[in-house]
Amino acid sequence: MVRNPQYYDHPDGRIAAWHFGPLDKPIQGVFLHANGFNGLAYRTLLSGLDIHFIAPDLRGHGRTELPTDIENHRTFDIYAEDIVAFIDSYVDGAFILAGHSMGGVTGILSAPMLKGRMAAYVGFDPVSLPYMARAFSYTRWGRASMKKRIPIARNAGRRRSEYESFEAVFNHYQGRGAFKIIPDEIIKDYLTAGLVPNGDGVRLACDPLWEQANFVAQGHNLFKAAYDLPGEVKYFADLT
Repeated sequence: MVRNPQYYDHPDGRIAAWHFGPLDKPIQGVFLHANGFNGLAYRTLLSGLDIHFIAPDLRGHGRTELPTDIENHRTFDIYAEDIVAFIDSYVDGAFILAGHSMGGVTGILSAPMLKGRMAAYVGFDPVSLPYMARAFSYTRWGRASMKKRIPIARNAGRRRSEYESFEAVFNHYQGRGAFKIIPDEIIKDYLTAGLVPNGDGVRLACDPLWEQANFVAQGHNLFKAAYDLPGEVKYFADLT
C-alpha cells in the first residue's frame, strides 16, 4: 500500500506527489485534487486503473512544502503555474490531465500552457462563477465579504485544525459531514497525507484559512482557458 510520496524540486520548495497504477510504465496521467484534500485521498480511485497516475499535493496541501499567501490569494493561477512547471520538469510524453473540483479548474487553467502535451482532459465538478462574482475576488474587501457570506467558505475558516492524535481526527470525521458516506479506508488515506505532527499531537496540513481562501479566490478566467483548450485534446486517448 502506498504510504509515502516522492518529492520533486520546485523554485519555491518541494512538491510531494503520489504514484498509482502500473509504476513500471511512464507517467500517463496527472491527477489534481480538490480544495482541502491531497493526492493520496484518491488512491482507491486511481490505483485501480491500468494507467500510471501521479497525483501531486497542491500548494498548501498535504506533504507539499511550498509557501502560501492567504491575504493576497485571489485566483487559482498559482496552482496552474505550479502544475505546468511540474509537468514540464517531470512528465515526459503524452498524458491525461484530470482533476476534481479545484483540481479540475486548475487543469483547465493549465491546459492552454500545455499545448501539444496533453492527450486528454477529464474534469470532475470544476467550479465556474459569473463575471461579477469573479470580480469580487480581485479586491480584499470582496474576498473578506465572501468569507462571511458564502457558507462553505465561512465553515472552512472555522474548521478545527489541531487534534491529539490521528485516531482522534479519524473518530471526529467518521460518519460526519462530507465524510458521512465515504468509506473508512478513504478517510484514512486522506488523513495520512493530510495531517502533520504538531508538538504532542497533529494538525491539518492544509491550514483551514488557506482552504477558506481558496473558496473565495475565484478571480481566474476559467471560460477563456476552456475556450483555449488545445484542439488536439480528445475525450479518450490511447497512450500505449
